[in-house]
Amino acid sequence: MREARFVIAAAVLVSLVLILVYVIQKLRGLALETRQVDYTEHLTQFRKMHEEGQLNDQDFRRVKQHISKQVKEKPTPHDSEELEVEQGEGILDDPHEDR
Repeated sequence: MREARFVIAAAVLVSLVLILVYVIQKLRGLALETRQVDYTEHLTQFRKMHEEGQLNDQDFRRVKQHISKQVKEKPTPHDSEELEVEQGEGILDDPHEDR
């Protein structure tokens, strides 16, 4: 009888641990989704600031290089899709920059 109680208690404990692990993974996934950065949106905002004169050429180049580095190092799934679609358009190129 004691062995049966022990087995049931162990099974309940294992089940609770598995449920807890599942919940933690779901919460971590949600937290990561909310932290994903939309690099193209950031670049668009900085490009607009550059066009309006709020950023000089050197600062804009520095921002663009930083964003480009971030995209190359660890693109999010959302960013990868946008880069594939817009790659031919030169998404990281400044339309006002001399080539």
